Amino acid sequence: MSIQELRTESILEETPQISLSTEFPYDEMNRIVKESRRNKTDFYIALSMYFADLTGYFSRQKKIMQWSEQDIETANEFVQTGFFEKYPKYSGVAKRITPDNTPELYKYMVYYEQVRQKLLRTLSIANAGNSTG
Repeated sequence: MSIQELRTESILEETPQISLSTEFPYDEMNRIVKESRRNKTDFYIALSMYFADLTGYFSRQKKIMQWSEQDIETANEFVQTGFFEKYPKYSGVAKRITPDNTPELYKYMVYYEQVRQKLLRTLSIANAGNSTG
């Protein structure tokens, strides 16, 4: 096993620690999107797709050293920025997502940010592995 693979294994053992409710907090989301005067359907679709993409990459990460360079590059481009950096039009919504105002939605956002950060670390190791060998 290479050093990159050992480092990847070490990161893979770091599982984001957070307890999510079994149901997405639609009520919290609807309230803050309405307060922000944004379209709740558009916001929900964008957020759902973002979460789904992160989940897809996250579920495949154990085999990351077997990914093609193109797959690694695509994943790396996706995880470089968080949701609100990708969708700045929702900055008014972002300000309303706090532990006090939207505790369950806040947990979701923290969890997926942890997933994104973990993927960034894993992908940086994969990139290093591809460039050295």
